Amino acid sequence: MFVQNQWALPRVYKALQPMAHLLPQQIGLLGLNCEDWTNLTTPTVSTIIEPVDQEGREAAEMLLALLDGSSQPGEQRILECKLNWLDSTSI
Repeated sequence: MFVQNQWALPRVYKALQPMAHLLPQQIGLLGLNCEDWTNLTTPTVSTIIEPVDQEGREAAEMLLALLDGSSQPGEQRILECKLNWLDSTSI
């Protein structure tokens, strides 16, 4: 089960507590950007960690380049995310 935002993951995790014995053999749980508390749970929760600081810097640089005319709209950049595989997934 993939939980797409950091606000929903605690609720989904709490709802799954009666079925925690099924993690990760029958149910896998993967969250997004919640590394601050997912290492403290039992079972621990796997997360994808986006480079949000770098995303902000890149977005600001792209906006400034558009404003001064040195870049074309639609420029894309791919940033590397970190995967924190923990007990809630069997990977």
